[in-house]
Amino acid sequence: MKTRMAAIVGLAVVFSIMMVSVSQAVDNGNGTITLGELVWLKKANCFSNMNWSSAYSAATNLQNGACGLTDGSTAGQWRLPTADELQTLFNANDPFDGSLSNWFWSSTACTLGIGGYYALSPGTHRSVNATPDSTGYYVLPVRAK
Repeated sequence: MKTRMAAIVGLAVVFSIMMVSVSQAVDNGNGTITLGELVWLKKANCFSNMNWSSAYSAATNLQNGACGLTDGSTAGQWRLPTADELQTLFNANDPFDGSLSNWFWSSTACTLGIGGYYALSPGTHRSVNATPDSTGYYVLPVRAK
């Protein structure tokens, strides 16, 4: 009985933690979404499929006036998210414009010795692109608060 009760309490704690991350997603009304300590571009479909180098450039050159942004941001403030940062979105409600079911580039280099970067998509595990400039994935830039 104690084991069963501990399991139920454990599940309740996990569920509560997940609910906190979901409730923290805030639409800032300026083309951005805040989740925790990060600010995400709200328009998940702003950029088309592109290779990693182009994705990196698109993220770092993003600024106020592009992709529906009215946040006063400047080029250089935005970046590609890490794989871990992208994973946090998959536990949250989808407050974004566009689909999060696409594959999105991360800035996390593959550690399997084959080169490339991780790209993530909701409902799947990390996927490795062995040659960063060969495959087209989407871009979902992030910046600090």
